[in-house]
Amino acid sequence: MNLYYGFNHLESYRSFMEAARLDPQFAMAYWGQALALGPNINSPMDPADNKVVFAAVQKALQYISNSTPIEQALILAISKRYINEAPQDRTSLDVAYANSMKEAAASFSDNLEVLTLFAEAQMDLHPWNFWNRDGSPKPWTMQTVELIEKIIGINPLHPGANHLYIHITEASTNPGRATASADRLVNLVPGAGHLVHMPSHVYIRTGRYEDGVRVNQKAVLADEEYVTQCRAQGIYPLAYYPHNYHFLWACAMLSGKNELSISAANKLADVIDISLMGSPDLATLQHYYSSPLYSMIRFGQWKDLLKIPRPEDSLYYAAGIWQFGQGLAQLRTGDRTKAMNHLLELEKQLMNPTLNELKIWGFNSFGNILAIGAHVLRAEIEAQNRNYTTSISILKEAIKMEDALLYQEPPDWFLPTRQILGAVLLEADMAKEAEKYFREDLAVFPSNGWSLFGLYQSLMKQEKSDEGQKVKVQYDLAFKYADIELTAARF
Repeated sequence: MNLYYGFNHLESYRSFMEAARLDPQFAMAYWGQALALGPNINSPMDPADNKVVFAAVQKALQYISNSTPIEQALILAISKRYINEAPQDRTSLDVAYANSMKEAAASFSDNLEVLTLFAEAQMDLHPWNFWNRDGSPKPWTMQTVELIEKIIGINPLHPGANHLYIHITEASTNPGRATASADRLVNLVPGAGHLVHMPSHVYIRTGRYEDGVRVNQKAVLADEEYVTQCRAQGIYPLAYYPHNYHFLWACAMLSGKNELSISAANKLADVIDISLMGSPDLATLQHYYSSPLYSMIRFGQWKDLLKIPRPEDSLYYAAGIWQFGQGLAQLRTGDRTKAMNHLLELEKQLMNPTLNELKIWGFNSFGNILAIGAHVLRAEIEAQNRNYTTSISILKEAIKMEDALLYQEPPDWFLPTRQILGAVLLEADMAKEAEKYFREDLAVFPSNGWSLFGLYQSLMKQEKSDEGQKVKVQYDLAFKYADIELTAARF
């Protein structure tokens, strides 16, 4: 169950298979197999697993008389989740399962496993759709939040409840409410890399970027050991293991750690299977593959960026980010003509309708992400030409586009446009408006050194020296372990 609670579903399935081998009449071993291969908030069920799962349910029902009343309730509930033939639409089955788990939770309200599985069943009905854009909860959210809080109140060390609590609250306006859960998970199940990593979903939302770096370094070690020793296959080594590096990369960037960010990005690009990047179902791997480019852009490694070869044009996202990065690098090294040529190439790529079909884990389309990049590049070219009014207008449009992206952690566009706009506004001697955008960015990424530095500059230019010096202290603390020195909020 700990493997299951840590979203290592295939390894959990294998463990339940071994339990059934050791005790062929153990009904819950078959129940566990059916549970592990079902849908979850990150992945729909693979229809190819349907017959295996349905057979497991029949085995569980065959031996149900050997089970306790609680186990019987769980088996009967899981039997509502599957039918013999894989349906085109699973919604009615998932609702039936959730309703049956609700009945089980009512009958066994003091059993924390039943309550946790009920909470998860509710979340599976609305994966990653728990909060409105204004931060208010969806109609189905708070009852599940309160249920998970009840579980944690009884057993603060329940790994499944703490995991789910982070996920259901992280996109809210108060992700810090899960701080205690995050801190507990750091050492609660040290062999489950995803659970070790999970605190960073809270830390990145609450300004604890150094802690985010630390837990993902631990998660990487845990998962490297698991993947190597167990020769893991399937979605976990393909997505969850690289996700540790993805978060390490993101937290390192927010901490001002150039070398660590580049190192994590290169490792992320190395651990993915590049042969799968062209598959529409795994197009997200192109996003991971492009992480080194994001790092070079973030830290102004222009000469290194210019050495990066052009990806194949069939890798639409990777090729688009390359055009964006090359354009910025040419601009920063003094060749505006080449910068404009890369912009025109990127804008040409954006006319490809396929970009709107390919999405990062089913959320934000490649087209939406690359369109922000095109806006930023054009705005930077205009700013370099001192056409500040045009540049500022374009960046404000880019902010609207960024704000319209669906929630992901780390965010799918990870070069915050408010920081870029703030820097351009300072160049245009519009310090008061720059202050506004840096403060807005700090509401999204609390205590991040990039915007703290920009805010400090904004205040000093307005001759608010007392307030500015206080912000400078915050900046120094935020970038205490940074290996760069800023002259602006972006390079």
